[in-house]
Amino acid sequence: MKNADNSDRALWSIWACKETAYKVIKKTSPDAAFTPRRWRTVLKKNQSAYSEGDVIIPDRGRVYVRLFYTPEYVHCIGVNNFAEVKKLIWNVESLPQEKETDPSVFLRCRLEKKLAQNLSVNAHQIQIRRISICGELQPPCVYLDNKKTAIDVSMSHDGRFIAYVYSETC
Repeated sequence: MKNADNSDRALWSIWACKETAYKVIKKTSPDAAFTPRRWRTVLKKNQSAYSEGDVIIPDRGRVYVRLFYTPEYVHCIGVNNFAEVKKLIWNVESLPQEKETDPSVFLRCRLEKKLAQNLSVNAHQIQIRRISICGELQPPCVYLDNKKTAIDVSMSHDGRFIAYVYSETC
């Protein structure tokens, strides 16, 4: 997700697709490096509120992406298998106007609440954690009652926006 105006929408669109592809690839290939200049982004289907396409990553395959754009932001979601994109639940929100709002904390709280609704549990039973390996933060993991789940989530924040995505099959 990127804050965008018309003058740099194309640049942020391509960048958002590549960032999304990296997050998807990193989950299955922890050794993957972020080398966006080597990756080709092809946006094919242009709907009224989004475009679809893929990011081709040499030696890693492709990531299918759906790119959303509004006058205020650009947001991208992605998956390894195109059929899975329809199963994703995502949301973009503005941060509250309070000065002291930590975007990471606010984002986690919003996603935990949404997951709790989806799973019909109390939000306090859900935790999103990220561990660090050799100084590098790993993708976030969802815990239910302190047990790691297979729920795949992705989170981002930029400027005054937060965003998350997860699969409805959780």
